[in-house]
Amino acid sequence: AEDGIRDKLVTGVQTCALPICNFALTTPRLRRVIHLPAGIYLINASLKLPSYVYLQGEGKGRTVIRQSSNLYPIFQLKDSENKIDSLYATGSATPAKDITVSELTLEHLQNEDIVRLDTTERVEFVRVVFKGSQSLPNSSSESLQNAVYARPLDSGGYLRNVTFIECDFYNCTQGILDRKSTRLNSSH
Repeated sequence: AEDGIRDKLVTGVQTCALPICNFALTTPRLRRVIHLPAGIYLINASLKLPSYVYLQGEGKGRTVIRQSSNLYPIFQLKDSENKIDSLYATGSATPAKDITVSELTLEHLQNEDIVRLDTTERVEFVRVVFKGSQSLPNSSSESLQNAVYARPLDSGGYLRNVTFIECDFYNCTQGILDRKSTRLNSSH
């Protein structure tokens, strides 16, 4: 691989080999710190982020999570019952919260959202590069690529205190698309 950084292939539809993917929420409110060493992590499914996780790389461009599937964002949230998508935060399940992602690059090679945030609170991105595959759609029928797609649940959903600190956005037709009026913070 380039610059002596070894590529790590991670595959799977629902799970993957990265340590973050398989966290069960058996110990609520336990802060999980996951350190990803420098390298390029190739994935073809979403990484599901639970509550109370701190995902830390070794720096922008040094720790890269690269998504090759056009069906999935790199990250999406999973609730207290490990549900995602249309089942997320339904029934007695509680939404994911208190998540930090720092010091890494998120690169999507296809035309899909890089990160998808459902109903949540206290999510922080610190020194993260969001790198998409396009700068403008090739045609009017091609969908736009969002760096972050914020889509709180329609009935009573919310996004509270989602913060971007010293983040960079490249090759995305839209930076942060907020489907509902929410409070998103950013600072350089």
